[in-house]
Amino acid sequence: MNNADFWKSVRDIFAEGFTPKGLQMLDYYAELFISGRLVYQRFSPLEQHGCAAGGETHVIASLLAGAEDSTDSVHSTPLNDFQRECQRGAKQEEYIERWAHVEQPFIEGDHVSDEEIGEYVTKMGFELRNPRNWTYASPRIYLSDMHDENVIRSKEGNIFVVDCDIRINTPELRAGGTRQLTTAVNL
Repeated sequence: MNNADFWKSVRDIFAEGFTPKGLQMLDYYAELFISGRLVYQRFSPLEQHGCAAGGETHVIASLLAGAEDSTDSVHSTPLNDFQRECQRGAKQEEYIERWAHVEQPFIEGDHVSDEEIGEYVTKMGFELRNPRNWTYASPRIYLSDMHDENVIRSKEGNIFVVDCDIRINTPELRAGGTRQLTTAVNL
């Protein structure tokens, strides 16, 4: 299977409404990814490992998001790079939500203040880029919507980010990004 066939297969699974056969195929692709037999070149080796460590659900969501990026859509009106990136993100969200159709599990805990969130992400190498939408970025990763309603501290003191927009930081996001997107996979 070549790169184009792989992404067509993923888009077809979406278009067919996630049939049992399609879901089985997504599980198979996740198994290939987790075992290292499918390498998604968008990710560095460390990111590939982290995605795989997140488990099958995380891998499938990443592949579904990549399926949207692999299309060469034609826009009826000219869009600037940032608008195109926002449009791509909305389409990726649609793919993942249609597949998941599951509510997120409830995590009990306390909200974390915006100041504590800032300290938390700064320790991980992120810099505040836009306080109006709580955007933090490193040259490689873009986080937005990191406000006190989306970050929870468990009773054990662990921090959970429950509804943040996480993206690969490309120059189009205008947040100091250095990454270029690719949908190339090695099978």
